[in-house]
Amino acid sequence: MLGLGTWENDDPAQCTESVRNALNAGYRHVDTAQIYGNEAAVGDGIAAADVDRDDVFLASKVWIDQLAPEDVIESTRESLDKLGTESVDLMYVHWPAGAYDPAETLPAFAELRDEGLIDRIGVSNFEPEHLDAATDALGETPFANQVEMHPLLQQEELREYAANNGIELVAYSPLARSHVLDDPVVTDIAEKHAVSAAQVSLAWLREKGVTAIPKATGEDHIRDNLASLALDLDDEDVAAIDSLGRDRSPAESGLRPGLVAEPSTTREFRTGFAAGAPYQSSPISRCCSPVHSSISKRYPRTPRIGCAAENTFGCHAFSIALRSSSHSPSSTAVIRPATETLSQSYTD
Repeated sequence: MLGLGTWENDDPAQCTESVRNALNAGYRHVDTAQIYGNEAAVGDGIAAADVDRDDVFLASKVWIDQLAPEDVIESTRESLDKLGTESVDLMYVHWPAGAYDPAETLPAFAELRDEGLIDRIGVSNFEPEHLDAATDALGETPFANQVEMHPLLQQEELREYAANNGIELVAYSPLARSHVLDDPVVTDIAEKHAVSAAQVSLAWLREKGVTAIPKATGEDHIRDNLASLALDLDDEDVAAIDSLGRDRSPAESGLRPGLVAEPSTTREFRTGFAAGAPYQSSPISRCCSPVHSSISKRYPRTPRIGCAAENTFGCHAFSIALRSSSHSPSSTAVIRPATETLSQSYTD
């Protein structure tokens, strides 16, 4: 119920070391993605650890410009080469955007599974309507849906959907990019149990049946996150954290879920979009300039990356507009997260 996330862990030596340290400390689930640019370093870390590859649950994700059927196959083979493995335990569709077309993309994932290159098919950042379409295309539900989830963004609808349909829910950013560490409800519970606030957030996710994949590079934070597995929250603790989602207005919690419209219109994906409070969500990057450089260099076919202080609540926001080959030329899928400068010392 706990894995190591590797988003933004793009220094090869640091990434290799953090993966090795995590596995040696007791982690057995490592999450990466093509867009992270660190699959080779993740593979090196697994190879360097005192753990057999067969004991590691390894997951990666196919980026949105690689979701045409032939690109799914080719890019996954490239990922396996970088990771230094014959197969991965789970391969996700990273976003339902770009070249994604459930009727064409997902059968390619099924082909990869039939060939033994992936063991399970997952999706990421999918809403219920996306999951319905994916299930129709596959003839089965995806194994997992990876979404942003934490005490400040509790994803009740998706949790209910996952429970009713037998889908594993995996939480990225389970510490809300360090913002849960300052929440008074969370810190009070942490003081009560003499543990860190990070452990409280991760233990709450475990109570909800969700697998958290916090990112960490320092060995102390790696071990602190792992210690959450020994923390048992009582009913009062869980209810208090649950109230963070129920009893606060969007402005008070800092979240305003985005809307998912029909494919023929502009689509905004729910990622904890800002509502004028301290918490901001950024599933692609912490700031605009690294996005421009890293995505443009790694994926030159990405049609347009726009950056503007366009959020009406005053925060600096960027949007990535990606034309989907499965829709009309005028159809554009837009991911609009808010961005901010975040702490490097304790990230998730």
